[in-house]
Amino acid sequence: MKNWSSLLLITLFFACNESGKTAEQGTEQSAADSFTPATPEGKVTVSFPAGDTGQVTIAFELGGQTKEKTFDLPLADDAKESDLYRTVWDKPNSAYIGVLMKKRNTRYYHASLDGTDLKINQVGTPPAAVWQYAEQKQGLGKIDLTTTVTQNYRREVTSGKIIADLVVKIQPAITTTDSVYVYAEYAGANKTMHLALPDGFRGGIISQKEHPEQCEVVFVKGSKFKNVADVSVKDGHLQITNL
Repeated sequence: MKNWSSLLLITLFFACNESGKTAEQGTEQSAADSFTPATPEGKVTVSFPAGDTGQVTIAFELGGQTKEKTFDLPLADDAKESDLYRTVWDKPNSAYIGVLMKKRNTRYYHASLDGTDLKINQVGTPPAAVWQYAEQKQGLGKIDLTTTVTQNYRREVTSGKIIADLVVKIQPAITTTDSVYVYAEYAGANKTMHLALPDGFRGGIISQKEHPEQCEVVFVKGSKFKNVADVSVKDGHLQITNL
């Protein structure tokens, strides 16, 4: 698992799971504040045996029994292993495990006692208080980035037989303050995307040192941000993908 040097800590306030759950800030904070984790009667251990190739193994111990399952999933490659998951016990014999995936989505698993049997299953959306506690209180989705949020990005990229600078810029709209343009160019090709800004947010660019061929466009407000677009070069072609 890659360990990035910490120059900026950004909270994924807008983190969402695969079912697309979202909530307003006040609702999230209220539910997270009112939730009290249960005292566990067992133990949950999470490991990533395949590293960057994408596997998570969950071991659940309770009442002298042990259950272990391994799941395949695309893990976030921009987070430390210790930041890839959080465990929340909602009952003494029940725990939800949130795992950070690529594009900062989260997948949840449920370890529980069903009669006399231990079970570990993937779940779509856990109880709201559980995922809000995991993401707001425990910080699931917090990652260490190699750069600060910038307005301009320029890195030399070799893609196929082409060597050129990948250039990405955040440009304000001329007649309004509630939108920005994302301009990107590589090897003579260029693309522009127009994005409406949420109230109080600004546009920015984040990147990781190990992957100069890719950067992400984000909306930022204080310590909160939302990924909105991915800019990359693949096989010599410039791509902008709206997230």
